[in-house]
Amino acid sequence: MMTKFELKDRNSLIIVNVKLTANERTAFFKLALDTGCSQTTLRPGVMLALSFKTTDALRKVNVTTGTRTESAFEYEFSEMITLGWKIEHVRLIAKELPQSLPFDRLLGLDFFRIIKKKLTIDFENQKLVLE
Repeated sequence: MMTKFELKDRNSLIIVNVKLTANERTAFFKLALDTGCSQTTLRPGVMLALSFKTTDALRKVNVTTGTRTESAFEYEFSEMITLGWKIEHVRLIAKELPQSLPFDRLLGLDFFRIIKKKLTIDFENQKLVLE
């Protein structure tokens, strides 16, 4: 199955809609696609929206950013749907990033490894293709 998405603006981030389900609750978020991010990262407020508490974390993990190593908490979600793909029992991390960002955090490379699809970002033709 091939999935194509039009990129809206040559100068903007690639923002994708994500549906997350956990604790019998579903919420919708906007994540920036970040090919430099190894694991999908959410802001801690997302955890509250889905009734998570810090004590619900599976484990504490170390996350290496561009400038240092920081701690984050890893959580399991029953379902994640984005870019036309559904993943069940997916693990994501919660970590603070600058509050001024206009999205709910980052869609990392782990998503593409899980769905095992080829990702092409065609900037010349303003398309994102999964095949």
